[in-house]
Amino acid sequence: MIGEFYEIDPLTGAQTTIDGPSGGGGEGERERRAKARARLNRRRAGAIREIGQRTLALEPTDVDARRAAIAGTSREFGLPFVDPERLGIDFDEDGLWGTRFLKALPGGAEAQPFLDADRGVVYKLFDLRTGGGLGKKLAVSRAASPEDWEIEVADANLFETIEKLIVLDECGAHPTEIVGLLLTGDHLVVKQPAAEHVPIGPAERARAAGKLGSVLVPSTSIRGELRIIWHSENARPWLLGDLHPGNLMRDADGEMTIIDALIGSIPGELTAENPVIAAAVREARSRASGPDEGQAELF
Repeated sequence: MIGEFYEIDPLTGAQTTIDGPSGGGGEGERERRAKARARLNRRRAGAIREIGQRTLALEPTDVDARRAAIAGTSREFGLPFVDPERLGIDFDEDGLWGTRFLKALPGGAEAQPFLDADRGVVYKLFDLRTGGGLGKKLAVSRAASPEDWEIEVADANLFETIEKLIVLDECGAHPTEIVGLLLTGDHLVVKQPAAEHVPIGPAERARAAGKLGSVLVPSTSIRGELRIIWHSENARPWLLGDLHPGNLMRDADGEMTIIDALIGSIPGELTAENPVIAAAVREARSRASGPDEGQAELF
């Protein structure tokens, strides 16, 4: 073990807190490992944000300048560069891939997952070459009537997606670790313990959502359940949705877990004007584990 709950991933060469399908150890060890992962995620997310700021003014066609900026920032902030050769992933000229020893799993809207069956972990590759859009989020806006609000699914950018990964991980969803970027600089690499798809009904969904201390709220503006969670590390509530069967799995310990979901910011005006939302926020805060830390930013 390198440092406190950090090991070296043999495929990425990067520090990791996820070394198999199970969280391992007792409750105390899992909590310490989760805190170590949070520190790792925030440090790497900050480096990715810095890369975005330094490359923003560069022309997309200036590939050499962009790669130089990415490489320099990665060295400065200690962000791992992952060689796709180590992952056994090959790209062709169209950006399509083949795999030599990882198993490509069905992809989602945001990422392409690859399973390392021997070690019981999944690597997810997020394609950053999407014109600024990367995945989805829940967005709140006023409806035609001033007293009404609408919640809809909207496009998310890279930083909003990274924010989501951190919030879900720290609130108690499936352990999620930001690894770094591929050497080409065009894919974000994320890692999770392997989990198993099982039939999902209301009871399984409730157990998975319950691990986050979520509170169910009525909603007619989006399909499916809408919940509210409280993120103690930043002392703020979030909308939680999109808990369809593909985002719910059973982990190696037999517990239901959320491997992905959509989240969204809750405007202060909505909490002030809607007593149902306000009550759900208060309840979610009371259910959250740990005292509020009140950090202004995640990374």
